[in-house]
Amino acid sequence: MREQFVDRFCAALRETERTTPFGDETVIWTVRGHTFAAYTVDGDGVSVRVGNKVAAQKLVGQGRVATADYLRGNSWVLFPWDTSPDELRLRIGASHSLVIEDGTVA
Repeated sequence: MREQFVDRFCAALRETERTTPFGDETVIWTVRGHTFAAYTVDGDGVSVRVGNKVAAQKLVGQGRVATADYLRGNSWVLFPWDTSPDELRLRIGASHSLVIEDGTVA
């Protein structure tokens, strides 16, 4: 159910594509070929890009998110599945916008 929520929301954003380049268990959402959201089926949550490393560290320090092990040291964090749907929409949408604005996945 939680993965379906993310899939429906991401699919509704402009210019998005759902890919599984690492196998069916890992879902990567891209915009213009750049990742803005990712999750593993039956994983702990959804990883999204936040503004920068400082913003990511602040969220991690607040205990709200975890670092994404495969994206450690970057401006990516993992929001757990128990995050409210409103916040997930906000964070995924913001990640999508960040990627469109600069065209990269810093």
